[in-house]
Amino acid sequence: MSWSNSFTRLFRKREIASAQDLEQFLESRAAFLVQKSITEYSQARANMLFSTLLGEQGFRTALENAKWQGFPAALAMVAEVLAGVLRQRLAADEASARLTQAAEAIIARYPVPAGKNSDYWRSAVQHLNSDLARASLSAPKPAHTIPHSRAQEIFDSLPFHQAIRAHDFEMFRNTLSFHLTAIAAELETRTVSWPQAGKTD
Repeated sequence: MSWSNSFTRLFRKREIASAQDLEQFLESRAAFLVQKSITEYSQARANMLFSTLLGEQGFRTALENAKWQGFPAALAMVAEVLAGVLRQRLAADEASARLTQAAEAIIARYPVPAGKNSDYWRSAVQHLNSDLARASLSAPKPAHTIPHSRAQEIFDSLPFHQAIRAHDFEMFRNTLSFHLTAIAAELETRTVSWPQAGKTD
């Protein structure tokens, strides 16, 4: 995955007005969320040794694997934030369907990560659908609470031994919450002018 391309694409565009815009916002912010949170934790945990660790192929591989493993959860978190915005313009089920289509288009561009089963991406979409269905049953949640349900799976993939990170979960979850809240705040500055039913993007 080209992480730098993913989370820099369309950061300057101020409107989400098509399926492509939605897809690109979802992809870039999910990539940003997982990379930023994992990198910040790794820097804090390794401290002055972080640069040394980056010189070791084993650590770089583990870091990249953590990002791949965390990407589906990050995609679902950003999708839930977007669902709250789209539900102001669409029915809850239609908002979920649009986001599922966007997620499917995103993952179709990526190969199955090394060491993962062939149904890795299909399972990711199914889990995202479950998250959106559950979210649609009530009012949109504040962004900072959304990571509570899936932060653990990203935390468990971090490239540090369990004994080293044993007491760090709350700190890591707070990092996810902080960055997801920033993404939600960014959406408040954007125009979301979704096409009406029956019109094309």
